Amino acid sequence: MKLRLFFPVLVLLSTLGVPMLCADDSITLEQARTHAVARSKALQKLLLSVDSARLGEKIQSYTLLPSITATAGASVAVPEAVLLNMLGASAGITVTQTVYDGGKSSLLSAIDSLATSIARENARDQYFSVLSAAETAYYNTLEAAASVAAAQSDLDDAQANQNLAQAKNEVGILSQSDYLKTESETAAKKTSLVQAQGKLSVAQRTLASLTGLPLPLKLVTTESEGYNELMQRLAGYSERQIETLVTNLLEAAAKNNPSLSQSELASKKAKSAVDLARADYLPSISASWTNSLVFADSSEAGSSALSITASLPLDMWNTQASVESKTLAARQAALDQEETQRTLDLEIESAVFDSISSARAVSSSQKALDYAASHYQSVLERFKLSSAAVSDLSDAEMLVSTNRTALITARYGFLSNISSLRTYAGFETDDLLIALIP
Repeated sequence: MKLRLFFPVLVLLSTLGVPMLCADDSITLEQARTHAVARSKALQKLLLSVDSARLGEKIQSYTLLPSITATAGASVAVPEAVLLNMLGASAGITVTQTVYDGGKSSLLSAIDSLATSIARENARDQYFSVLSAAETAYYNTLEAAASVAAAQSDLDDAQANQNLAQAKNEVGILSQSDYLKTESETAAKKTSLVQAQGKLSVAQRTLASLTGLPLPLKLVTTESEGYNELMQRLAGYSERQIETLVTNLLEAAAKNNPSLSQSELASKKAKSAVDLARADYLPSISASWTNSLVFADSSEAGSSALSITASLPLDMWNTQASVESKTLAARQAALDQEETQRTLDLEIESAVFDSISSARAVSSSQKALDYAASHYQSVLERFKLSSAAVSDLSDAEMLVSTNRTALITARYGFLSNISSLRTYAGFETDDLLIALIP
């Protein structure tokens, strides 16, 4: 069953409510996902569409049953001298059953079943969209928080450098212009911090809107640490290992991706519609049995009748036009399926290469940051001894800031890429995805 935890999760949400937060009110990624699913009105609408499709399927199944009709009537004959001769009544029951309809009933049942499956896959697609949106908002918030911390660190360094420059300026070993340079850099770092705080505020509000959780949000910052080993593995992948990973994900997507399932089901439904249109070439046969009683003139009379009716449409041109129209629609659905498959294959391949690129960027950015931090300390010591200029210290500080930002971007870019791969593969948890990674 492709839905796996999908409907059980929704049932639990509707009966027990969303899970409680941690004791310290910290929000985990799983809690954010669950709250977002429970809050999504679009998903709730699509679940109602599934119920509606199932009801339509049930109604169609009722057409296979015989049709039963009861009739009753009364009459008055005027003029009549005797009251009993004036009154008359009748009652009857008719049972009609379609014996043969060219296979239309079974085709309609199959089409309705496909419509229900399409509705389920549509809801499942929205389910994954909600999960993806929640994860993106969660990681964006963590990234924004990391950026705020980095901006604060940059400001602290800039303020310390400014204080050092001011002391040197006061004793006359640093020019006023050099001191003003450090002052302007401190002001720029303050502006960067304010901007980073603004982005964090927007990210938190976005996540709060998706989950319905109250502000301020406190996220578990260790959520991404469990991916360090995976980053190292992917960063060292060879071309052959990359091809194996792509193949594994394509096979998983062929079985689980809801968008691909929708296109396949839509193509089958269109082909069934062609068969349904062709059924109009065939005759239909129905049988009807009627039993009636007539009360009149103080007497009672009963009768029964069985009739069989066959009908054949003679306007074949209309049937032919309908078949041609449905055939064109089936070809279009087949093309849509092929395009969905092609697009999905490309998206998976791109996401794999993006993930590996981000993993390698994390490794290289960490090394670059380590070097930049060491270089900055060296330049700072030389600046204290007046053997390095303010511009040297500024460049070293900027190098640390740039590489720290690159590391944050690469790390959370990797997490977003993993989230995309899991969505493409149609998995609900990262454990299922990681099991496919060689």
